[in-house]
Amino acid sequence: MKLDIGEIIRQEFEKSGLSASQFARMINKERTLVYHLFKRQSIDTDLLYQICMVLNVDLFSLFSEKLRQENNIIGAYRPNGRLCWR
Repeated sequence: MKLDIGEIIRQEFEKSGLSASQFARMINKERTLVYHLFKRQSIDTDLLYQICMVLNVDLFSLFSEKLRQENNIIGAYRPNGRLCWR
């Protein structure tokens, strides 16, 4: 499962009702960067945290869910916090 973080950010941004300029100011970036964010396949965690705070959404949970799904596919699980194989 591929996680298209840029597209997810774009969708959440559109729901927010913010303009690109407002959003850029709130994440301390240039307005042009906002549109580049929508094309990204990966993102710095500090920037993602700022985006989550501004958009009031937990995008980190998407990565956690992806990790759980992929671990289930390969048969990995974590009893007592240790990675094991079935």
